[in-house]
Amino acid sequence: MIFSQTDTAQYQKMDTISLNGKLLSFQNRNLYDIQEEADKENINGFYALDIFSENIDKQVWISPEKNCVQFSPENKFVFEGQNALNVNWDKITGGCKWIGMGFGWDNWRPKDISAIVETAGIEINFYSPGTDLNNLPLAFALEDYSGSQAYVGYAPKYLTSPKIKANTWNSFILPLKDFPFTASQTDPGNTKQFIIQFEADGNIIFDKIKIVSLIKK
Repeated sequence: MIFSQTDTAQYQKMDTISLNGKLLSFQNRNLYDIQEEADKENINGFYALDIFSENIDKQVWISPEKNCVQFSPENKFVFEGQNALNVNWDKITGGCKWIGMGFGWDNWRPKDISAIVETAGIEINFYSPGTDLNNLPLAFALEDYSGSQAYVGYAPKYLTSPKIKANTWNSFILPLKDFPFTASQTDPGNTKQFIIQFEADGNIIFDKIKIVSLIKK
């Protein structure tokens, strides 16, 4: 795993409120921050939309078998921002039973996606260096904090374009409702992480993995 951590500076502003009661106590709240929170992008009140956007940090892990899979920051081919994520893998030649990577986004906090299962999906932007692809040997899981995992395999129907073109950015969207939460006894109200499982071999650059609304405005 690769770990790093960036501390977030704390800011104080003048306009705050403080309320106290016999049974309840409240922390100081900044009126400006309350408005900023209300203005943040969200889907039906769910705010933790960015699964991966820029950095390989403590929220990102990969299988330790370097003979089967390696990943590294990519700054030449990026979809958005300054960095992407380049993954090379060869499960068969490397002799690995399972390889994959995960994203414990929102600082590994439990995430309740139950209210958006029917209306949102996970969008993955990716770049295929060198050759057109007919398929992506990938599977995807959402894991809850009990360890249960709901898996869905890649299928061409998820592509946002007719086919996967080489040397350009492509994307696909996994509807959350396609993950078998009930059958796998996975709790969408207590989501821990998003997992990508690698099969066969490949080389893909990933960027901007995000939860998006499926409802057209």
